[in-house]
Amino acid sequence: MDRRSFAKTAIGLAAAGSAASACSEEGAPKAPEYDPKMKLPLDDPTSWSGDSDEAQEQIKVIQSKRYYRNQAKREVRKCTSILFFADVHLIRANLSKIRRFYEKYKMHLDDAVHLGDAVGSFFRGSFTLWDSFPNALNIIGNHETYLSKKKPGAPMKTMPDRDKYDNYFKKYVGSWGVRQPENAEAEGKCYWLKDYSDHVRIIGIDCMRLDSDAQFEWFKSALGEAAEKNLTVAIATHVPPDAERDIPSNFTSLDYHVPYKSGTCGIGQYKRYLGAVDDFIGAGGNFAAWICGHTHTDMLLYAAGTKRKQFVLVMECATNFSDWTDAQHIRNTASETCWEIVSIEEKTNVIKVARFGNNFDHYLRHKGAFCYDFKNHKLISQY
Repeated sequence: MDRRSFAKTAIGLAAAGSAASACSEEGAPKAPEYDPKMKLPLDDPTSWSGDSDEAQEQIKVIQSKRYYRNQAKREVRKCTSILFFADVHLIRANLSKIRRFYEKYKMHLDDAVHLGDAVGSFFRGSFTLWDSFPNALNIIGNHETYLSKKKPGAPMKTMPDRDKYDNYFKKYVGSWGVRQPENAEAEGKCYWLKDYSDHVRIIGIDCMRLDSDAQFEWFKSALGEAAEKNLTVAIATHVPPDAERDIPSNFTSLDYHVPYKSGTCGIGQYKRYLGAVDDFIGAGGNFAAWICGHTHTDMLLYAAGTKRKQFVLVMECATNFSDWTDAQHIRNTASETCWEIVSIEEKTNVIKVARFGNNFDHYLRHKGAFCYDFKNHKLISQY
């Protein structure tokens, strides 16, 4: 379009005013269920500024959910955005803060998932923390399994599968909209899957039962079905798989280096799970990432011992516990917790991660957001 044509077009649009919004793009494909015209609430709309903290928060939420759209090609694709947080460790105030954020922006979010370790050091007889955020999906971490503090030289007492299900799943899983394996309650199978917009499948596994043949066979079946349905897969697990390489970025710890070993908490080996993902990718499956917690620090990694690169995203803890972290977490300050929106785009094969809450480490590196191409394995952007 030359400058004169552009000027005429601009004048015409200005004259039309609000009537322009009523025009439709005849023949263009319809956008996904998400409607970018939806308004987001502002605490004080009269003081809105593009530079304010709330404005920046709002912009990140909106761009996280933005899908691929190419008007020239008349092509519109999908984007799934999920709030993830990890290791809240029984801190109710932090869970409440994350829940309020989710409720404020839920029109732009497809779900919320906690990556394990909702309890303190070990289970103390009851679990009611999730009563305040029952629709947030949860997975089993190592601390959910412990029945006592670890004593030197003594084996760790752990909770049977059926008790884990009764304590952490039975009361809440009905609110999650997930698909569970057969006989999940009777046999204490604490794993699930959930599909979003015929686009993304999240598989949530119990890392404390990697030795379970039942879970592994179900896992392979979930991958196979995802391949048939052309779903992009991400795996939610608490303890990350072994890693030999990290990805240099502001979201990669400078204090806790690879190689990272997963077996330190008495979990089984991820080897056959990594092999199943290799087979899934080799058969043409679209794999986005392993999404994990446990370490209490951010890491961007590549899984070890695989035939094909598998991206591992590890999140800093949502608790105010400051040991093992790259950042100080102080109660009753903005630093006390953090969470992330993880978005997976169709067509572009990128995973976008936007950090909220505590977003600096002690080196004063900013952890605002990054975008990673999981097909070509390259970091596209970060800030």
